[in-house]
Amino acid sequence: MVFETSYSLSGTDPITVTLKAADSKGAEVDGFAVNAASRRVTASSKLGAGTYTVTVTATNSAGESKASFTLTVKPKIVITEPNITDIPLVVKDRKSVV
Repeated sequence: MVFETSYSLSGTDPITVTLKAADSKGAEVDGFAVNAASRRVTASSKLGAGTYTVTVTATNSAGESKASFTLTVKPKIVITEPNITDIPLVVKDRKSVV
């Protein structure tokens, strides 16, 4: 899990909670989950870099209510070590002078 947030609910039980997530182009994406028991929304660590709009909908006998938020996932920074065999080394011969 890379992201987690909580939400609050009020109203008459039973309340059904659903979630939809879309990328910046409006296409639905996987990788988000809602846990109604703990009242948490989570996002997978496998999400690619991008901006996602997440909408949580709560529904009961009185109707429904929606709330949305935007999550931006930045690209992962990868640091590679230099390969020292690519660096030419020149060692000069030193002579001792007495």
